[in-house]
Amino acid sequence: MNAVRFIQTIVKIAEENSLLILMENGYLIRPSVNGILRAIQKSPAFKFVENPEMFLKQLEQSKVGFSPKRNSLR
Repeated sequence: MNAVRFIQTIVKIAEENSLLILMENGYLIRPSVNGILRAIQKSPAFKFVENPEMFLKQLEQSKVGFSPKRNSLR
């Protein structure tokens, strides 16, 4: 199963059960493939995979971090 198909399945389950998706950064989003893909691309994990050296430099300089948000429904 590829990643997009997996996300489509998650979205379908969430929609059928009136669920929201809690992202790594603490944001709650409505189930949508594009919304989840955008959120993943903004995640620290994605940034690390894209460019580990740059991510680690930014982490060292405290420009990257995890700070959950409250009241984040989009």
